[in-house]
Formats: sequence, structure tokens, C-alpha cells
Amino acid sequence: MSFKLKSSIIGIALCTPLFYLMDTWTDVFRFLSKYGRGKGDLIYLAISFVSSVLLTLIIQLTSKSVKNQNVMEDELRQNGLSDRFCEVAQKELARFGPNEMKLYHFKYLLLLTVGYARRNRIQDALNTINRINPEIIYKRINVPSTRTMFALQYYDAQVCICEMMNDIGRLDNVMEAGKKLFDENAGGKDIMNKMLLDEIYSIYYAMHGEYEEAMKFADHCISLNNHAAEICGYGYKAKIYARMGQGENANEFIRTAESMIKNPLERQEIEDLKSFVSKLIQNS
Repeated sequence: MSFKLKSSIIGIALCTPLFYLMDTWTDVFRFLSKYGRGKGDLIYLAISFVSSVLLTLIIQLTSKSVKNQNVMEDELRQNGLSDRFCEVAQKELARFGPNEMKLYHFKYLLLLTVGYARRNRIQDALNTINRINPEIIYKRINVPSTRTMFALQYYDAQVCICEMMNDIGRLDNVMEAGKKLFDENAGGKDIMNKMLLDEIYSIYYAMHGEYEEAMKFADHCISLNNHAAEICGYGYKAKIYARMGQGENANEFIRTAESMIKNPLERQEIEDLKSFVSKLIQNS
């Protein structure tokens, strides 16, 4: 049962009897008697419902889990996947064990994994993603579309680790493990899932030197008519050209992506991209 549902039940359970008791013990609601008992009861229930919603918000805002989530969300929004985000997320997520994992834990563990990988903190990235058992995602997330998105994010994070390690053998193992999931969602309509698959396959083909095939997925991402997808697609193209040894073309696409930045998260994405592309160009 989700935290929001639990707090809603608590709110209704507390507020409904409270207002009936107030009606019994006081004259506060006497003015409603003119509507008759039946209509009065409906009004009492309506008041208790509104109060339960307010109480639910209070419970959620004061909950430790929500506070921890808000700390990470604020840092992500203000600075993107920065060193500071990694520090904050690691500290907050360390409070919870495997049996305490909630939906937002999966989200931030995966983001933290990618943040570590981009900073070449490979062992930290591996330790972080190893806290997630993919089977738990399927057991604990009831909404199919959400479950699919998180499963794809899991494999995307694994692929990002392989990219930073330049480990083709590990990459092939990850792709084999996720093949069924990838095939089931190829051609789907969800923008986020399309972006994830485009990144996964553009990295896979680029690392195998199949640059033309890799470029198809980068171009597809750009064509999704979505701001975030377009920036990502230009980033994929920059990395592909860098692997091809075409530094000038790679930097041109970085500049294109940089001109589209709208928030700190995207700015950090581009800074990480610049760093990685620079290394690829040096090693090409």
C-alpha cells in the first residue's frame, strides 16, 4: 500500500468520527438541521472529506520519507546530477535497507548510479545499482507503465556504467538480460521509454563501432518533438562523432545542445557530456 493511500485512510478514519462527535456533543452544526438529517449527514461527510484531504497533506509533508525525497528533489532541480547531488542522495538513501525500498528510492538510486558513473566513480555506481533487485521492481510497482519505465531506467543505468568503463563484454551481458524488455517496448508510444531505448541502443552500437546504426537512434530521439529528448539526441550524436574521431562535429552538436538549456539539470547534463566527449576525442 502506498504512503499516500495510507495517509488518506488515516485522514478519513480520524476526521469522519471526529465531526460526528462534534455534532453530537456541540451545537456548532445545529444550523444544518434545517436541511434534514439525511442532507445534514452528507454535509458532515463532505466536511470530513475536505478535512481528511488537509490532514493527508499535513501527514505527507511532515513525513520523514517525504522530507528525504524533497531534499533530493530540490538538489536535483537546483544542480542536476552534480557532485553535491551525489553527496545528498547517498546520505539520504543510506537510511533505508532493501526491505524498506519505496518507489522514490528506485528513482534516486538509479539517478545516483548515473551520477557516480559520469564522475568515473565506477565502484560507487556498481554498489548503488546493486542495491536494486530488478525483480523487486516488478513485485512492488503495480502500475504496468511505471513498472516498465523503471525497468528500462535500470538497464539504462547499467548501460551507462558500461559506457564509462568502456566494457563491451559487460555491455553485451546487460543487453542480453534486457533484450525481452527492449523488444516488448520497441515502437511504444511513451516518450520517456523511447528516449531510454534510444540511449541504450545508441551507446550499444557506438561502442561496437556500428556508428551508422547508432546515429539512427540519436536521430530518432531528436525527432520525438520533445525538448528533453532533443537535447539528449544531440548529446548522443556528439558522443558518436567523438568515437569516430570527428571532434569538430562532436563539439558542434554539444554547442547545439548547450543553446537549448533551460534549467540547471540540463546544464549539468551538458557539462558532463563535455567532459566525456573530451575524453573520447583524446582516446580516438
